Amino acid sequence: MLENRRSLINALLGRKAIAKTSGTPGRTRTLDFYGVGSLGVGLGKHRLLIVDSPGYGVRGRPSWGDTFVKYVTQRDRLKRVYVCINAGHKVSDYDISMLQQLQEHCLASSRRGGQPLTFQTVFTKSDKFPLADADKVIAAMVDQIFKAAPLCLPPAAFTSPKVVTDTTGKKMGIEELRLSIAEACGLS
Repeated sequence: MLENRRSLINALLGRKAIAKTSGTPGRTRTLDFYGVGSLGVGLGKHRLLIVDSPGYGVRGRPSWGDTFVKYVTQRDRLKRVYVCINAGHKVSDYDISMLQQLQEHCLASSRRGGQPLTFQTVFTKSDKFPLADADKVIAAMVDQIFKAAPLCLPPAAFTSPKVVTDTTGKKMGIEELRLSIAEACGLS
């Protein structure tokens, strides 16, 4: 089971502890950068950067949200934002607000003729509700997401570091998720 977004980052990078995890929410307080694929040009030159930002939920702080918004709006090369939603808690008002802000940013960047930005939700802790209820719970969450942000790409539900189940029931592993990220960044 993926406990949080840092567990997801560790699974994506194939490392156990590159992103330090904690059982206490609200530990991430800065933007943390994880470089993937050296370009061989020098320090800090990577083909891909994965950026973890502080949470925006109950334990979030306005300054953390400001940091995230500033980063997203000032990065022309940003390709995709993944919004992790705790499936055990369902879609919160904080999630809806974040999705609506990303929708507005995507529309604004398209109108400016800038790099198209896409965003997608990732369900973590999707094993927190009974398997018999999974389809109904996920369908309700997907409905909430698309009502709030119709431009959002279809979400993925993560149940373990090795298996991802999308909303059609297709099992997709971490390798496929890595490929999806690479495609979004034009690296495939």
